[in-house]
Amino acid sequence: MLDNLAHERAAAASAAAAAASMIDMEKFRCPYCTEQSSSFDNMGKFHDHIVTHICKKEIKFACDQCKNVRFERKKDLDEHLMDKHSIRLFRCQLCQQLFETKQSIQEHFETCQHYSKDLQLICIICDDHFHRQEDFSQHVKSKHNTMNLMQKLDEIF
Repeated sequence: MLDNLAHERAAAASAAAAAASMIDMEKFRCPYCTEQSSSFDNMGKFHDHIVTHICKKEIKFACDQCKNVRFERKKDLDEHLMDKHSIRLFRCQLCQQLFETKQSIQEHFETCQHYSKDLQLICIICDDHFHRQEDFSQHVKSKHNTMNLMQKLDEIF
């Protein structure tokens, strides 16, 4: 955890130095907030101020398996879990959203409203093709009972 934090601070300092070098030395205007030259007597204080903005980045998603691996985006955490820990996640083929359980993707699948003209939805029971989620859902409800669909999903996943 300490190594990761030190790495983040070093990266932040490097980014701050790059940002500071691009700014007119006489003005010391912060690119992240309204602070200006009157708040900073020298480049060092200005640099430290920039670092506070960069270090404030909120790291929301932590890997439960790794002690010091964190991500800003859930998508990156999901990819990490699949790649590094072989944790099976279920991806909606319509909207690409990931789910942790079979039940959660099945519930989502019934209500997913994403639509694309190029989208081809294929019924896994009878092989019929659809372009709209709404048409596909109606087909499944009217032509196939829910148990058949659940059994097919169990076979796939």
